[in-house]
Amino acid sequence: MVKHNDFGEFVKNRRIQLGYSLRRFSVANSFCPTHLSKMESGKIKPYQSNSALTDLAVALEIWPGTKLYKEMKVAWEASMRVELPEFFQEVS
Repeated sequence: MVKHNDFGEFVKNRRIQLGYSLRRFSVANSFCPTHLSKMESGKIKPYQSNSALTDLAVALEIWPGTKLYKEMKVAWEASMRVELPEFFQEVS
């Protein structure tokens, strides 16, 4: 099961795997370091457009159509879901 912040963790782990600090990665790829930091830590949702996802994937050297891209997209889609409060999840 994909957790809400799996996308942020995925991005952070890949960025670190490539040897980038958050600031260096952000500057090199024209991302806002504050926004990226909050996204990686799960404080805010990730970029919501497919083109932004693709831009981030390319910056992380993840190419569309690859297994890694599919994993990234699954985590991204899961992070976009709105979770209902427990009260509304109960079925009588």
